[in-house]
This record gives sequence, structure tokens and C-alpha cells, in this order.
Amino acid sequence: MQGMKQEAAAAAAGMSVRTARQWQDGPMPSATKKSRAWRTRQDPFEEIWESDVVPLLEADTARKLEAKAVLEELAVRYPDKVEEGQLRTLQRRFRDWRALHGPAREVFFEQEHQPGAQGNVDFTEANSLGVTIGGTAYVHLLFVFRLAFSGWTWATVAFSETFEALVGGIQGALWELGGSPVRVRTDNLSAATHELKRAGGRAFNKRYKAVLEHYGIDPARIRPGKSNQNGIVEKGHDLLKRRIEQALQCRWPSKNVGI
Repeated sequence: MQGMKQEAAAAAAGMSVRTARQWQDGPMPSATKKSRAWRTRQDPFEEIWESDVVPLLEADTARKLEAKAVLEELAVRYPDKVEEGQLRTLQRRFRDWRALHGPAREVFFEQEHQPGAQGNVDFTEANSLGVTIGGTAYVHLLFVFRLAFSGWTWATVAFSETFEALVGGIQGALWELGGSPVRVRTDNLSAATHELKRAGGRAFNKRYKAVLEHYGIDPARIRPGKSNQNGIVEKGHDLLKRRIEQALQCRWPSKNVGI
């Protein structure tokens, strides 16, 4: 609005000229608001908070208790004090109490992935999809390759978590991708790692490292027992299986086939 007349600036902002003049000479409306520390209405849970609600929150160490379930229970106990429209108030009281007195929450640091930097691989069971061939259950796994930055996913059928299935899956993904990431991360598969008897822990097998070196890829793995570190590809398992389930559902029943 710089350089415009007040009439034009007010019209562009959707306000009257009088209001525009007031804002130009005086403080902005947001600067005149004062924070209040008093309640505008009576707290409906004041009398029953310490006796009925706090014990439930103290026992809820897993933070699974929901305000809606508690409100329904309180409405049964105190029908003359509690009603459905007080849910938001109870949710805010839940939030405030947990922030001050509740169990500490696990801290997560968001990862920032760079394009082409990392691919994650994993095997996942696929028997739950219920695929059949000629009426016989098709017992198999899925090998999944997923890029950390873009979420690009490639999958193929596997029958066990062998070295051949692992390497074949990685090569198939790289050929389809037409390139290779800087590193590929796996969990501690026996097909890719072996246990160190003296030092403890696990290290990569020579032939697995040789395959990745051939493609100019650095091998990486998660820490034992830390499956969340491979969450990029594990998160994609449900999405992939859901797509396959939808494709199976869309097949014509008259064809009488399971795949």
C-alpha cells in the first residue's frame, strides 16, 4: 500500500477510510489486546478434577487415556454436572496437566533427507494379502526398496531373506531407477551382516559390500534392536500392501483367480 492514497489503500484492504486512518495513526488492533488471566466461565470440572480425573491421569503412564472416554464416564457419574459439550474444556485440561505433571514423552529429532542420498531396503511378509494361485495359497515375501527423500518405491517377490534375494532386489531397483543413491541402509539381515565374535555387534559380509561397491554405494545398517531407524521403508509397507489389496479387490470375480 506504500504510496497509495488512503481511500485506495482502504478499499484494497476491505475497510473504511475512517478505520484506515485510525490504524495509520494509532496502534494496530493486535497491539491493543491484553492477555487475561481470569476465566470467563466457571470450570465444570473444578469439583471433581482432583478426586476423579487426576487419579486416572496418574495411572495412565502410557498416555493412552482419551478425554472423550473420561467425559462419557463422568457424565454417568455426575449427570447434573457433566455434559457432551464440555469435551474441548476437558481436552485442554488433559493437555495442561500432562504438560506439567504427566510422564515425559520420548523426544524425536526430525531427519532431513537429501535427494539421492539414501535408499532403504527391507523384506516384509505378504501372506496376509491372501493371494492364491489355482486356489492354493501363495506363500511369499516382498522385497521393498524405497528412496528416503522422494519415497520412490520398487518391490519384487521373494521367498526367503537370502543373499540372492537381497542382492537381486537391490539390483532390480537400481536398474529400474537408472541410478544409485549414495548409501543403502538395511536392518541387520544375516544375508548382509555377520556377528562379530570378539568385538560384538555385527559387520557387513564381504560379498554384500562388494556388490554395493560395484555400484558405488556405501552400505549402512541400523543399530540392533532399533527397527525405527529403518522406518522409511517400513512405513511404506502398509501403503504398498494396501495398493496390492485394492488391485486384488478390483479383479473381476468371474475370472475366478487369486492373482
